[in-house]
This record gives sequence, structure tokens and C-alpha cells, in this order.
Amino acid sequence: MQEPRAASASASTRLRQPLSLTAILVQRLLAEIRNGILEPGQKLPSESELAVEYGISRTVVREAVTALKATGHLVSRRGLGTFVEKDIQPTFRITTEELQSLSNILHILELRYAVEGEAAALAAQNRSEPALAGIQAAVDAVDEAMANDRMAVEADFRFHLAIASASGNPYFQRLLESLGTLAIPRQRVNTDLGEPSRREHYLAKIQSEHRAIYDAIAAGNSDRARQAVRRHLAGSRYRNLEVTAKLPDQS
Repeated sequence: MQEPRAASASASTRLRQPLSLTAILVQRLLAEIRNGILEPGQKLPSESELAVEYGISRTVVREAVTALKATGHLVSRRGLGTFVEKDIQPTFRITTEELQSLSNILHILELRYAVEGEAAALAAQNRSEPALAGIQAAVDAVDEAMANDRMAVEADFRFHLAIASASGNPYFQRLLESLGTLAIPRQRVNTDLGEPSRREHYLAKIQSEHRAIYDAIAAGNSDRARQAVRRHLAGSRYRNLEVTAKLPDQS
């Protein structure tokens, strides 16, 4: 796949690295939809077919398709597959170009800080066994991804989505779905973590924060759940600044 030209931005706010494979595939599929190559109502090729066509993993395909479902460009039909939406409605979304700017990533984290803290507080207040099981399953999925030396972006997103669902307010979940996995900042910095030991340490820290959030929700402590999410997202902000500061100047 050829890498599309990134949107312009000042050297001080750019993350000087290529787009992720997920972001590139999202852009490619969006271009095919806009150019009529993929027509409204047309069935999308299967995950395995797209993986072979573009020479990428099925995980990358799955993340890109999830992102395009969140923006309303694709829709799933039970038992039939994924189709190009016939009537795409305007929706809030974050573009891959925006995610090349560090300042925009920090803005997104600030938005999530405000929204997800309250979602977690409500999840603690309204917790149920099925909701807690869903959050725990997402924590376990992150562990599994880490054990297989993956960056766990999709599992991480599922964790936050499970908390939004557990809040009992469907609009928290809908807003988070509109952000999609592309809003998980790790996608922008994962190629700069270097050797496996650095990645392992990075993910272990994130996972410890996830468990603190789960424990607070399971205990029914709304204030602690809110603060645990906010500490996690503040930590994500710091980690993005730290990693970006170490990137070589390519301007």
C-alpha cells in the first residue's frame, strides 16, 4: 500500500512518522467509497480477502472496518456481512490527518478525560454482573494481546467501550464509538517504542491503570472510578509527550 500524503502541520506539532497501516487502509477504503469504486449498498470483501489484497493482517482490516462503521460509512448486516452505507449521515468523527498532529491528540485526550471520567463514575454506580464481566473480558483481551507481542489497540478500545456501555447511558457509548480505535493514541507512537522490553513496560503500565479502573468500578466507588480514568488519560497524555519529545527532527 502506498502511503498517502499527510496533511500539513507545523514541525512542533507533527508526529514525524508514517501513518499506521490501519489509518492507511481507512483512507484507501474512504477514497474508494467517495470515488464510487465501492458503491452504496455494495458488500465489502471479507476480512481475509482484504488482508490478501492489501498484504496486511486481518487485525488491521478489522480495526479499519470498525473505524468506518463508527463514521457511518459501513454497516453490518447480521449473517450477511459488511456493506457500504446507502445513506451516509453527517456524524462527528476524527480524521486520520488530524491524528498526525500531537496537539490534536492532546485535544482528544482532554475530551475523553471529561467524558470517560463521568462514564466510569456512572458504571460504578450502575454496575451489574454482565457489565463487569464485559469489562473484565476486555482487560483479559489486553493481556492476551500483550502476551502475543501486539500493541492491543483494539482490545484497549473495547475496554473503554465496555465502561461506556456499563454506564447505562447509551450516548456515552455512541460518542466513544464515533471516535473509534483511531483515537487510541498508542497507534501514533507504537513504532517509536523500540525494543520489545520498552513496549512491554509501556503496556504493563497501561494495563495496571486499566485494572485500577476496573477495581474501582467493581467496588461501586464512583469517585475512585472517575479519578482512576482521569489518571489513566493524564498518563496517556504524558506518555505521548514523552515519546514524541524523543523523535528525531525530520523537518
